[in-house]
Amino acid sequence: ENQLPQELLKAPIEDLAKQDTINLLFEPKTGNEIIYRFTVNPNQKSKQDAAKGFVKDPLDPRFGRFDPDWNGNWTYSTKLDVNNSKWVGFLTIPFKTLGIENSGQASLWRGNISRVRTENKDQLEISQWSFNSSTKILDDPNDFGEFHFKEPKEK
Repeated sequence: ENQLPQELLKAPIEDLAKQDTINLLFEPKTGNEIIYRFTVNPNQKSKQDAAKGFVKDPLDPRFGRFDPDWNGNWTYSTKLDVNNSKWVGFLTIPFKTLGIENSGQASLWRGNISRVRTENKDQLEISQWSFNSSTKILDDPNDFGEFHFKEPKEK
């Protein structure tokens, strides 16, 4: 029996927080406190992005929050496998969108990956790559893990 709800494909994209989603959070320059968030769901048109850390004025209401007005250059496509109750999201995020150059050198990023599942409307099922027992929000930088990028091997 197909368990992938048809409303996933028809759900309004305005409020992805209440839908089945995959969230990627990246802090590519450790210590500069700029974090990028990318959110997608099975609806091909569902992509959302935001960034936190560009607003430095504490009197600005966007200070310390994700600014949904940030628009990064990235693409998203989805593949649904209804027979096996699966969906896969393909995200392409250029390094330039994250404010870095692809120098080919080893680097360390911080970040997190999460999935929010909404099969049961009364309860969200949240899976996170890096978390601890005190985790309260998906984008808490204290829960970020480390992504290690190695230099490419010479050919």
